[in-house]
Amino acid sequence: MENPHDLNGFLAGQRIVKLIDEYHFLVRDNASHAGSEAILRAYLRELGKRLRLSGPEVRAFIQIFKLSAWDGFATKSDLASQWKQDLTGAGELFKALQLLEMKGLITRKSTYHQKVTFAIPVQVAKDVFHNRTPEVHCLKLDAYGLADRINEMMQRMDVDLIDRDDAYGLLCSIVARNRELNFSKKFRYWNLNKEEALLVAFMYANTLLDEHILQTESVVNRIFGNSGRSKSICSRIQRKESVLFTYNIICHADEEFETGSRIMFSDETLHALFGEDEVLRIKKGTVANKILPVIKHQSVAPRKLHYNNREAHEMSMLEKSLQHTYYQRIVNGLTNEGLAPGLTILLYGPPGTGKTESVLQLAKATERDILKVDIATLRNKWVGESEKQVKRIFENYREHYRLSPVAPILLMNEADGIISTRTKEIIQSTDQMHNAMQNILLEELESFEGILMATTNLESKLDPAFERRFLHKIRIDLPAPEVRLRILADRISFLSEGEIKDLALDFQLSGGQLENVTKKVLTAKLLTGEEPSFEEVRSWFASEKLNSETERTRIRGFQIK
Repeated sequence: MENPHDLNGFLAGQRIVKLIDEYHFLVRDNASHAGSEAILRAYLRELGKRLRLSGPEVRAFIQIFKLSAWDGFATKSDLASQWKQDLTGAGELFKALQLLEMKGLITRKSTYHQKVTFAIPVQVAKDVFHNRTPEVHCLKLDAYGLADRINEMMQRMDVDLIDRDDAYGLLCSIVARNRELNFSKKFRYWNLNKEEALLVAFMYANTLLDEHILQTESVVNRIFGNSGRSKSICSRIQRKESVLFTYNIICHADEEFETGSRIMFSDETLHALFGEDEVLRIKKGTVANKILPVIKHQSVAPRKLHYNNREAHEMSMLEKSLQHTYYQRIVNGLTNEGLAPGLTILLYGPPGTGKTESVLQLAKATERDILKVDIATLRNKWVGESEKQVKRIFENYREHYRLSPVAPILLMNEADGIISTRTKEIIQSTDQMHNAMQNILLEELESFEGILMATTNLESKLDPAFERRFLHKIRIDLPAPEVRLRILADRISFLSEGEIKDLALDFQLSGGQLENVTKKVLTAKLLTGEEPSFEEVRSWFASEKLNSETERTRIRGFQIK
């Protein structure tokens, strides 16, 4: 059939499934056939006309149709390997798959050994076998589906399978087919240029799937590469010269520092795109960054803590003040008197006395989550960054406090490094940084709203200015002999009453040291199947008695009565 008209007439008379089979056979076997490219194009034109698809869409559909017939599905790697033989590139394959899926002509079936697979829907396959043009049912995406598509598009850009023009075209196609989505409505209203549209799309996907506060440079470089163009865009964003600020689409996440190093959607945009409930989830999910991880109160294992009489009374009163009803009364009372409605508590004393565990158990008892500060991460070699970190801690806490039905606890564990005496003689830049961090912390504590608890082993080095900022200061001391007796009777009950009494009187150990001995007892029991002897247990007590004569330096301040 050398006459093209004869070929076209012949093809027009064939069934769709026959055309698919013959095209697939020609692609596989006719590499050396004279005029094969013209014949292939004729088949594609006819199939495109019958299926109402573009050339790339037809090629992808044929491959998935044939592979599904053999295996029940087609993987992306299978498609990519065959696609290379079919005179086009991987970027075009990706776009074709997206469009076919949006039209409802293929489906993602799940994962096969962690690979995405595609299949032909049953009704579409029936239409093809009965020589009918499949009816297009455009796949309607929800917000998460849209975010997934954008995320996949960005991943393709990362490895240069598609360029920015391709990505923008695909984004516009997705928006056009999902006009009812909030993102699509705002996208059409904003009428952004290609660069701005891709930036907003990336922020949309990242906000919904990961983190709503983004590093400006990372976002821009992800889309535009590490180029002069990227630097120009970053500069415009930092100076708020982008139309994204004009329309109040985005804002700086660090307004008080005016660096523009982090960006996020404005509250107006967040609510327009996601709605109130989703915004609450987004902000609660990302409010605690690497500096401020959340410990859920449900995850805290219950533990019985043994205190001396004075501490037991003070901790009992503290727990009562953190119970929801009493806490709200205290907050209201302080507010009515024009005082900062924050409860700031310092637990201090020798190492191993259970200060951190006390905070955890208070959180569990009062059903409050903990936002834990890692003091070590606050120090940064870059000038000004450490001060920003301190600010961000309180920004994040305030946001979490606002969004949570129950006020969380901000825990500054082992806070010696930030609440110790300020440096009077500035010798090096780190001294200046330390003082600047402390000044910011003092300022935040002055007007703090919420619950802050700090622990320290070095109360003698506490800066007097911080002493005044803590409303409650409770010393957790080494357990007295009678308390040690209760702990040991509870933990190593296989010893006689006299042996337990001897250990309690002879070894002034902390709760942490007593726990170490308990672990050794349990380990020995598991290894030998027998209870260890009194002599063995006593030797373990002796090994823990290092620097047990702790100097007790009293701290000035209010004690809960």
